[in-house]
Amino acid sequence: MTKNDAIILFGGVKDIWKNETTKGFAVSHNLLETDDTLSVIIMEDPHRFDLVPTSCVNKEVVTFNTKLQKIIRSLNYAEIVNISTKREHLT
Repeated sequence: MTKNDAIILFGGVKDIWKNETTKGFAVSHNLLETDDTLSVIIMEDPHRFDLVPTSCVNKEVVTFNTKLQKIIRSLNYAEIVNISTKREHLT
C-alpha cells in the first residue's frame, strides 16, 4: 500500500459488548502505530440503542471513543469520524 491508499476502520463493538474495551483499544492502537505511511480513517463506535444510555456497555463505548480520540490527535496520518446518531439520519 502507498501513501495514496487509505484504511477505514470501523470496529471494536464486539469487544465493548463484552466489557473488554482495553482489548479493542489495544488492537486499534497497535495497528495505528505499525505503519505511518498510510492514511487511516477511524469511525467512532456507536452507542447501543437497544440499551439505556446509562448501561455499562454504553459507558464503555464513551470510554473507548474518548481514548481513541486522544491517540488520533497525536497522529498526523489518522482521522476519527464521528457517527451521527440522530434519528433522522438513520433509515
